[in-house]
Amino acid sequence: MSRSTPIAIVIAGLCIALAIYFGLRASVPDSAPPVHAPPSDPAVALEVKPSAAAQTRAIADAGKAVEAARAGWAAKCWDTADPTTRTPGKYVAALAFEADGKSTISGVTELRGESDPNVAQCLRQVVVGLTIPAPGERVSVEIPFALP
Repeated sequence: MSRSTPIAIVIAGLCIALAIYFGLRASVPDSAPPVHAPPSDPAVALEVKPSAAAQTRAIADAGKAVEAARAGWAAKCWDTADPTTRTPGKYVAALAFEADGKSTISGVTELRGESDPNVAQCLRQVVVGLTIPAPGERVSVEIPFALP
């Protein structure tokens, strides 16, 4: 072994240590999150809660829409489920509507222990496209329902 071998090992170790240090240092995020400019559309920038009147109308109208659609949902999800394993259940339709009454978000929550997970999965695929009379504002509602 030559005399320069230990020095080369020390230099190589130092290079590896520096590479690890600077590599890890680059992966540490800054303490302050980046600041983004607000959207140019003020309606998007502010979360505006609907008026109580619009919310009340939307709950009533969405309840009617869910009740009208329930027979179709039962035909698609309850009637086609395995009769040996399906169980009656309680669910909640979570819906959001634009000011014109068109649905923008729809989903189904199953009540733990009170619903059938297979029926709930089917419902998540069919509870879409509901419309209500225009509430005039964006609204979100939760409507409980049962199947069958």
